Amino acid sequence: MAPAAALAATGVDPETGNKERFALIAFNTANNHVMQGAFGDLRRLFGADELRQTERMTLLHEAGHMVVHHAEQSGADAWGVAVAALDDRTGKAGDAIREWAGSDEGAIAHPDVRRLMLGEADKLDALQACVRAGDDGLYYDADAVRQSFQAIKSRADYRNFQENMGDAFMAITLRQEGVDVTNTVAGARAHGDLEHNTKDSLGAIGALTKSSLAGMDTRQLAVRAAQVVQEALGIG
Repeated sequence: MAPAAALAATGVDPETGNKERFALIAFNTANNHVMQGAFGDLRRLFGADELRQTERMTLLHEAGHMVVHHAEQSGADAWGVAVAALDDRTGKAGDAIREWAGSDEGAIAHPDVRRLMLGEADKLDALQACVRAGDDGLYYDADAVRQSFQAIKSRADYRNFQENMGDAFMAITLRQEGVDVTNTVAGARAHGDLEHNTKDSLGAIGALTKSSLAGMDTRQLAVRAAQVVQEALGIG
């Protein structure tokens, strides 16, 4: 068996039974620094079609990371709006954060980021009430909020959440197209380091039907992927 055939896994369209080959090992190597260090660049072992599919899977995986980054940055922006509203004479300062938390971006963000921001919404409401009452000597530790935000993003479980979102967004996009790569990707991931183990999320994506994803746009797919990931990891 040629090296490319030996390393390439098979994706199956569950509705037609047709098989499509995917360079899943190369995909996992490209997205796992441990495998990359051990085996180097395996792209030379694959044909043009497999490389194109690998590139698409990798781009979708990275897009999943960026979706989360954008969602959480939107939360930070909403916090900034809330802080700026402390001197407003009407409304509640924290409402900008609550609006974000109830949006698609809030649903995609890591739940601990969402909880952090909602906690700050309540604090800012209380501080705003003090401002309106004319209290002196008010203090709000914005640096502590930034530090808490960064502390969440530096945790190992957060990095695993990001890997789950990358794989889930990639897999759910392909699933909508009728191609299921969840078992083969999950199997390869399970043999890597813990940070890149996305088996539970991928298993849940694999259980979705193509028809249940029909008509969803990219944002809706990202929200559905986030729901699946958070349920699979028990962090909702």
